[in-house]
Amino acid sequence: MSARGKGELPFEVYTPPAFSRISPPRGGAAAPITLTLSLPSAACAPAARCRFGETAVDAACFPPLEYRCIAPSGGVGELEVAFALNGADFVGTGLVFEYVVPARVLAFRPGRVLVGMAVTLTVSGENFRCADREQVR
Repeated sequence: MSARGKGELPFEVYTPPAFSRISPPRGGAAAPITLTLSLPSAACAPAARCRFGETAVDAACFPPLEYRCIAPSGGVGELEVAFALNGADFVGTGLVFEYVVPARVLAFRPGRVLVGMAVTLTVSGENFRCADREQVR
């Protein structure tokens, strides 16, 4: 809703968006990652920004229900993501992004299989998170 007071410039009154999920919920601490914040209802604003701790970054709207921002490099740990439609008045999203040391694959076996053969693949490496559902593509 737009409003104008006597002798005032126009301003916009809005309800901050409520985010329903963050994707991915975690990423490497050393490299920036594109993060998607999903909304249950549409609301686009060209000045929108995300904030990770004290670092604010621009957010791009992808209608109808997403904003994307690039998480800056950070130390290992969790940070709540804050959001501002107007780029200045940040509110907590209730969503957390976790900076992690990325998994590193060192080996897998067997190295070859016949086409169409079902096989158990053993992957060896570092920094695997046992609680996560790891996927092989």
